[in-house]
Amino acid sequence: MQRTNTFQNQSNGFLVTEFNNRNKKVVEKVVEKVVEHLTHNQNQIIKLIEQDISVSSREISEKIGISTRKVQENIAKLKNMGFVKRIGPAKGGFLEIIKKLD
Repeated sequence: MQRTNTFQNQSNGFLVTEFNNRNKKVVEKVVEKVVEHLTHNQNQIIKLIEQDISVSSREISEKIGISTRKVQENIAKLKNMGFVKRIGPAKGGFLEIIKKLD
């Protein structure tokens, strides 16, 4: 019985299932492409949050020179990519770093 190799897209990479000629299953995670490419501003935002978890959007805006709206958009993208998570309410809460930068 001939088995075919499979490639599955996953949130953190690709799952490659490869069968050798003895039908042994070999599984390897490929993460190269799926290393999220962060923008310069997103990198700066993460660094500022790492320094002070209670930093506000307004403070981030002033420090990196973009509007508070753009800061909020970038934070939303970072949440969707799994880099940060909101803890507590919008006022009085903070952002927690889930994935560290390399």
